[in-house]
Amino acid sequence: MTDRARLWWTRVALLAGAGWLAVRVVWQPSSEGSLLSIGQVTTSYLVAVLPVVVGAVAVAAFALSRRLRQVVIADRFRLKMAVFSAWLPVWLLIAGLGRLLVERDAQAEWNIVFSRLFLALTLAMLLATLDALRAAVRRAEFWMAVAGVVVALGLVEAGMRYWIRNLEDNEDIQLLYDPAFTDPSLLRFRPHHYAGHIPKPGWTSADGLDRINSLGFRGEEIEIPKPDGVYRIVALGGSTTFGTDVSDWRDAYPAQLEQVLRESYGHTNVEVVNGGTPSYSSWETLVSLEFRALDLEPDLVILYQNTNDVHSRIVPPSAYRGDNSGRRKMWDFAAVERASSWPLRVPSVLWRFVAVNLGWVEVESFSLGRIIVHHCSGPAATTSCLGMKRREALEANPPVYYERNVRNIVAVAQANHVDALLLTWAYRKNSEDYTNSSAYRDAFAEHNDVMRGLADELDTYFFDFAAEMPLDEAYWADGRHMTAAGNRVRAELIAAYIEQAGIIPNP
Repeated sequence: MTDRARLWWTRVALLAGAGWLAVRVVWQPSSEGSLLSIGQVTTSYLVAVLPVVVGAVAVAAFALSRRLRQVVIADRFRLKMAVFSAWLPVWLLIAGLGRLLVERDAQAEWNIVFSRLFLALTLAMLLATLDALRAAVRRAEFWMAVAGVVVALGLVEAGMRYWIRNLEDNEDIQLLYDPAFTDPSLLRFRPHHYAGHIPKPGWTSADGLDRINSLGFRGEEIEIPKPDGVYRIVALGGSTTFGTDVSDWRDAYPAQLEQVLRESYGHTNVEVVNGGTPSYSSWETLVSLEFRALDLEPDLVILYQNTNDVHSRIVPPSAYRGDNSGRRKMWDFAAVERASSWPLRVPSVLWRFVAVNLGWVEVESFSLGRIIVHHCSGPAATTSCLGMKRREALEANPPVYYERNVRNIVAVAQANHVDALLLTWAYRKNSEDYTNSSAYRDAFAEHNDVMRGLADELDTYFFDFAAEMPLDEAYWADGRHMTAAGNRVRAELIAAYIEQAGIIPNP
């Protein structure tokens, strides 16, 4: 490339960057709350917008001046190499300062402005220093310096990989920084046209211990039509039925319930299907029963439902609806697509660490909860977005829809000649999660009272499981999910009630 061509393309890159920025700031409408909200003299506007506009004008003036020609054409190799070497550190510093200065809600907008301008100016810098780079690459010192940088980055990468994969056991941290770690919710579930989402049919864990069968239920394949003589139970609910905190499907309570009923009570004809799905509230469970579980020809359904319905009540009262639209949203395909974007496929822990902390990617947003629920709801809701405290939201939004959904679940089951067993919901107090909140505990009690009342009213089976489940720490993975040992105890308690109530007929 000739000097004249380098000068011409450098000028094009500078003008393109300045022009894009001017259009972005002055003429392009911005979203509400955006960093570039024209006409709103806010702190973000004064700190970021005005200096950026002034900088864009300065860049354009420099691109059209004779000084640019002097910079590009002049044989100032040492100066150009100094500029080339300092380019990345300076821009990382600018990016970091920008994120510190602008308000948190405006940081996404800052990333857009910064990254687009960074690309344009980087191209201009490379063109302006191309002659110096040509001269430098012919020298051994240049390649020794490059080798030193590569070795240093390699050592840092190796150290960070060792840390994240051997010393760090926090899955949230692994999700952020380890490109080999993927949130299971993105692999284990898929959208469903009625139920919102279901376990992904045919999924198997890497170690082979966990599996989803071809019908989308956790565990072994299910024979349909149901064989003669089989008594089939379907356990319905959310993650506390699915068994989120056990990695082997056989350790979840439905599989253990089948084992106890067979081995301890001699019901060798019993099958128990795990019909639970993480994040399911009574809305999804009602739909799942109607369109999925009934196809399994169950004789009994067991309903264990509570906390996800409490989440659905912690929404602005104006958004509290019978269709749960205040809490639930359609499957966010855009979020899933971002989860597989090229920045997240780069196989480097160091890159992820830098990209996440500079705000270039938002790994934490790619979880099942972020894909299917609105941010201002449940335990993630803040006083500012709700306009009230969580307790006030729970008081303003009584569990009328929970009661209606449970009533309909029982009605659908009975209309299809299926028995229903309602359970109260157990949790462990003093855990380090939202179950330790007094507002949540009071809501749990409300929902358990709903279960008791409906069981009497509808004349269906009822077991006060919450009153019987031990609270020993060994049985609980957190305040609501149980360990394998806890699921075993739960299975034994439910099996004892089933046997005592004579629910399963003698073969």
